[in-house]
Amino acid sequence: FPVTILCAGNMSVSGSHSNVTFLSGGNITYNGSGQRGGGDKSASASTVAVIAKGGITFNGSSTAYGIFWSGGEYVHNGSGSVNGSIVAGLDIRRNGSFSFTQNSEVDNDTLPSTTISNRSMLYWRELL
Repeated sequence: FPVTILCAGNMSVSGSHSNVTFLSGGNITYNGSGQRGGGDKSASASTVAVIAKGGITFNGSSTAYGIFWSGGEYVHNGSGSVNGSIVAGLDIRRNGSFSFTQNSEVDNDTLPSTTISNRSMLYWRELL
C-alpha cells in the first residue's frame, strides 16, 4: 500500500523508494532514487511523488522515476536523471549533466487523478 511521509519543515530524503509520497511544508533535499512500480502498481508507472511548499534540490547521479512538484525552485545537481514530471513555482536549474524524460504514466494515490488532453507546450525557457 502507498506510504505518505509528511514534514511541516524541511526534509532530507536518501535511499531507493517506490510507491511513496514525500510532503514538506519547507524545502526537500532529495539524495535518492525513485523506482517504478511497487505493490499493485504497473511496472512502468511513476509511483514516487516529492512535493514541497518551498524548493526541491536533487543531488547525485541516480535515476529517479517520479513526480517532483515544488512551490519554489527545482535545482538538479549532478549527473542524475528524472523520468516523470517536474513542476516548479519558480525556476528549474541544472548544475551538471541532468537529463529528463517525460513519463505520463503516473500511479500515485496521493495525487489528484485527472486527465488533461489536447494541450501543447506554448514555450520553453532554459536557464543556464
